[in-house]
Amino acid sequence: SSMHVALGEHPQVWLPYKKELNFFSLHRDRGLAWYLSHFPSQRGLPHVVAGESSPTYFHKQDVEHHVHETFPDVRLILMLRHPADRAFSRYHHYLRHGSETRTLMQAIGQEIQLLESRCEHEIRDRNGHVLGGLYCYPLRRWLSRFPREQLLVVNFDDFVHRSQATMNTVWDFLELPQHRCEEPPHVNQGQYEIHHEQRQLRQKLCSVLRPYNERLYELLGYDFGWD
Repeated sequence: SSMHVALGEHPQVWLPYKKELNFFSLHRDRGLAWYLSHFPSQRGLPHVVAGESSPTYFHKQDVEHHVHETFPDVRLILMLRHPADRAFSRYHHYLRHGSETRTLMQAIGQEIQLLESRCEHEIRDRNGHVLGGLYCYPLRRWLSRFPREQLLVVNFDDFVHRSQATMNTVWDFLELPQHRCEEPPHVNQGQYEIHHEQRQLRQKLCSVLRPYNERLYELLGYDFGWD
């Protein structure tokens, strides 16, 4: 959400009237005309870039095929959060909205058990608090459709702590003039405390996730330094 807001601050970036259209993941039956109707008209305007933000695209199978079929030259921006931080944050988000009833220890612990006991083909296409942080699997699918130069991968921590430098990289990637951004708002960022027992759980989770992060780094060609 914060990246969506930052992108929208650039005068040459046009975003749809509605965020998270989820067209390629949920609404393809409505047709491409329905999708395009959400974007402002660009007729007669100088160089502008139109885009949208739908987090469901990354994990859902076959979306990469549908996007490539429709927009083969599209530029893709993917922001990834430390998978352990993502797991804790996603748990608390679901808890606040009433769709998670387990304790944090139960929810994260059960997915760790899955990682330690199941074969790769049983976990690679599943999304969850922990399993959704195995970024190497969906990224491999996207890179099978799009050349690496069409995909910019942003580290969430870089965006939070070095927002302007990160957005400068984004503007360069989109071939847009540099634009000064406001400090990124903390959009959809819930507050929660991590206690001693949960810190121990996070350490174990980081250890379990390490080989998957290493596969991610191999695909990217650089290391995010996630412990």
